Amino acid sequence: MVSPGSELSNEPNDPTPSKCPGEYEGVENTKHAVGPISQDQLAAEVKGIYAELVKVEARCITNDAHLASQITNAKLAREEWQALVAIHRTLLYEYYDFFVGTQHPSATDQLKALPARHCMFARMWEHAIHSFLEVLLHRREDSQEYLLAFVYLAYQMMALLLETVPSFEDTWIECLGDLARYRMAIEKDIDLYGHWAGVASWWYIKATDKHPEAGRLYHHLGILERPSLQKFACYGKSQTCIIPFPNTKDAMTSLCTPLSEDRNAARTATRSAEASLCRMFARIYLQQPKEAVDAAQKMALNYLRDLVVFAGKTTVITSTLLEHDSLANPIRAAYDSAFQQHLRSTGPANAAGSTSPGGPNDLQIPREAAKLAIQPLLTNTRDITFAVLNSALRHGVVDDILPCVHVMLCFFHSSILIKEHHNHHHHTVGKLLELEGVSWGHLSLFLNTLVYLVGTLPQEVVTCARQGSLYPAEESLGRLLLPEDFTMRGLVWAYFAYDSRWFDDCGDPNERFVESSTAVRTRMERVLYYGLRLAFETKYINFDSIAATFKASGDDAIVGPISRPAAVPSDNVPASSTSSSNRVPIRYAARTSKNPPNSKAGKRTSPFHSSKSPAAKSKRVSEPRKLRSSTPTD
Repeated sequence: MVSPGSELSNEPNDPTPSKCPGEYEGVENTKHAVGPISQDQLAAEVKGIYAELVKVEARCITNDAHLASQITNAKLAREEWQALVAIHRTLLYEYYDFFVGTQHPSATDQLKALPARHCMFARMWEHAIHSFLEVLLHRREDSQEYLLAFVYLAYQMMALLLETVPSFEDTWIECLGDLARYRMAIEKDIDLYGHWAGVASWWYIKATDKHPEAGRLYHHLGILERPSLQKFACYGKSQTCIIPFPNTKDAMTSLCTPLSEDRNAARTATRSAEASLCRMFARIYLQQPKEAVDAAQKMALNYLRDLVVFAGKTTVITSTLLEHDSLANPIRAAYDSAFQQHLRSTGPANAAGSTSPGGPNDLQIPREAAKLAIQPLLTNTRDITFAVLNSALRHGVVDDILPCVHVMLCFFHSSILIKEHHNHHHHTVGKLLELEGVSWGHLSLFLNTLVYLVGTLPQEVVTCARQGSLYPAEESLGRLLLPEDFTMRGLVWAYFAYDSRWFDDCGDPNERFVESSTAVRTRMERVLYYGLRLAFETKYINFDSIAATFKASGDDAIVGPISRPAAVPSDNVPASSTSSSNRVPIRYAARTSKNPPNSKAGKRTSPFHSSKSPAAKSKRVSEPRKLRSSTPTD
């Protein structure tokens, strides 16, 4: 992933004339040229700009519709291409003037509201940019140089609008991501392809920082990924965040159909693990016959010993359990019901994504929970979820496994809150969310080993768990953002796990996966926090506050004599520890050190329980991808 800076260094010479009759003369020359002007003068000026804009827009619509309707793509002369590019460039300039005029410091509130009232953002994208790009793409044999020039022109205009009209920053950022994705799709050079994929991802991640609940943005990030668990994670989040994006269903079907029939579960151990897991999730998503799902499940579960493939992608499992926003999924319906209750209790001002740009249809209030039946595949998926956690616990305390355990415990804790809320009047949800499938004995041993590693269980962690909040008055546990926080942020089941203010200073997207030297200890404290919450709120595991140990309920409980070291530095995890026959093995992976951004923790109140915890999302774009012939679509 790269930040946009030098992405225009490869810009070709513009094959279009520098001016055409009636064309706007140089946007850059008017950037700061607007002087004092009365409100009446400004209103008259904007009215004139809009009148001219409508005329030019009508010409663009007519030209694009005519070219798109031609059955045979008749070759256009160079002069015709130049005229088409020029008229669309003029339309972009008219839109620029309109946005600058309506957002002028002297503009009245009525004038400032004109862009939204007349749907100017959608009109600019559709008529000034998107329709013409599609015409150019379908005639690439003749239009390649004009296609490149127009993409650069539109990209520069959006960057200029981002600088000069910051009141619509969210819209310009997403448009920049879309244009970078177009530039990526038409690139033949593998290095430039990867570069533009990184630029597009950078813009989309900036957009998710402002609207983490908008599933549309994760859909765009998923398009940038090759077929992999990461692509499943992006598409899954697009469908299971607060505001799901319905278009992802078609994209998921296109992804899963070929994967479900893949019989070559690849050549190396790691690739085989990922290929088998993708095949299993694909068959579940397509709701194939139980025999086919069972066969894929058996193969995939054999590879769960290699849980490193789940690094940063654990939410694939939770998305599958929520059936990717299926209307028939009772768990998703229960989470939506809880979210609706929260909105009713706090008012519409706190509605997630209320200002999300470019997607008014995305902002529908989630549906109410319904009386729904348990489907056989849903039970299978729940068992797979348990199997993933149990396999992680058997690995022991390993750096690469801790994020998986952190995410899974956060999810199970949220499911307990939902179960408490719905158990009396929603038997289906209560039955699905029973946690007997968790290996509580191994979890207690895992937690006791963490207590051993941190030296002594911090009293602050215990206090926060008893109070039902990860965010004490003095910032502590929430002082460090972890990669999996960005992964969980925005998901419907993690809504009450964090406060949005905690992510006010997210830092550079390129550095979110570079952990500081204290990240491992912070993650251990997070896991202990959720372990304590489960001990305080369920019947499956207990916590002895005197001995500071966990013990699973039942005869098969595993505790183990966990001894404590004499001294453990507060900010560092011991490099090694003595082994024990009944202790979880302890191993460490190398980490890259980099200072993370600091953020303040906040608190979001659940409507049915006083519980909170940190969670969030993150997106990482894969390394340079293979050239694809497909063009960006929603």
